[in-house]
Amino acid sequence: MLYLKLIPKVILGIQRSIPAGFILLLLVVPSARLHACDTGTVRDTAFSSVRENFWLGMVFDESDTESQNRYNTLSDWLDEHGENLNIKVEHILPNDTMYLRLRYGVTTPPEKLPITYFSGHHPATSRSICYFDWTPAPKISLLKNLKSNAVLSAINKDTADKWGTILYARGTGSNKREEVEKVVEQWQRSHAPGITMITVDRHAPENKFICAVAGITEEGEDWVGITFAKGRILTPILVGDAITTRKLDQMLNQLTTPCTCLQEDSIFGFDLPMFWDNTENGKYVELAAPVGYMEISLDDKLASVLTEMPSGRKSINTAALTVLSVLGLIVVLMLSIMYLHLRKKH
Repeated sequence: MLYLKLIPKVILGIQRSIPAGFILLLLVVPSARLHACDTGTVRDTAFSSVRENFWLGMVFDESDTESQNRYNTLSDWLDEHGENLNIKVEHILPNDTMYLRLRYGVTTPPEKLPITYFSGHHPATSRSICYFDWTPAPKISLLKNLKSNAVLSAINKDTADKWGTILYARGTGSNKREEVEKVVEQWQRSHAPGITMITVDRHAPENKFICAVAGITEEGEDWVGITFAKGRILTPILVGDAITTRKLDQMLNQLTTPCTCLQEDSIFGFDLPMFWDNTENGKYVELAAPVGYMEISLDDKLASVLTEMPSGRKSINTAALTVLSVLGLIVVLMLSIMYLHLRKKH
């Protein structure tokens, strides 16, 4: 057949159209990545990852000296005390509306000046979202309190030598605390050194930052988030009847699996705004996968990638779709280059 005769020409065309250096890069990079992420569990590897930054955008005119002084004070404090805090500050001019939209998720120009926006990446869509705004700016004490916050301090302490911790916020409806406690007790017995549970008061003023980023509303059903490594919350978040011992156990098992490129890329989560001292907390305890470890099923691996529709069908969520789209585009581009090269030859 004709297409069989063309196979050698296609292979030769690939070899000639792709530089040798690029081929070497394709061979070396995956093996380097594999070596880098195949040295422990998913939980261990997360300690080496780069945290997401949150941004304080102070919007004011260049002629506003009072706001400039306020900005300098906040910037100097962060330079001196905020090295281990994943919050950055910047000055934005009022007419830079496109930047406000892209970085801060602010879709309309500010009505009052000066104003400060607090923004981060939305965990579901990877787009920027504005969590708070102040006129003119937040007090430095707001950032200082993140270091003394009881919930964040407990995360700092527990994730360094445990598999992780479960954040639990009591809400309305069914009380799911017993479900969480069962998992904690189970993991203490079967997955040493186990996990811990941290109660989050959703109405406490000091937890306002945590609740906003984690999606804990003032009114709502019970909320549970699995936190590991440097303050990263595993997705999906569980709310109300979705909080079950079985589901929590399935999600926690993702952290104990030996880390490979595939495993690492299938773990989705988002970071909390918090201090993480690499000197004090960087010396985490490496944990081996439990004896009798069994590979997680494909359905469990894709649990955070697939979103269940009201009809019961499942669709790929935005984050996963973005990754697949990029890979698909790369394949299309490569095939196009091959086709054009072979066409020139003939």
